[in-house]
Amino acid sequence: MANKRWFRVVNDPDILDDCRLRHESQGRGNLSVRLRNDGVEAVVKVDGADKTWRRQRTWLDHEVGVWDEDDHDNLKALMRTPAWADDPSEGP
Repeated sequence: MANKRWFRVVNDPDILDDCRLRHESQGRGNLSVRLRNDGVEAVVKVDGADKTWRRQRTWLDHEVGVWDEDDHDNLKALMRTPAWADDPSEGP
């Protein structure tokens, strides 16, 4: 299984920078970040988020959710809620 994970976290520049550094160290392109409409939380896709890396992240103690590649349906369901929709009027 790949070490790709999606983290639902507080929108904090330090957390996003930490994710960006790991993602880019894997030779990937730009970090994928989706902000909740109110800007308080973000879902961040990180390549190379293996167990060793995750254990060293103190901010993971406060993450709201984490998905791996087998959880696409649950993640997509979250992204279709009004709080996360590109257009909040869309809803599920």
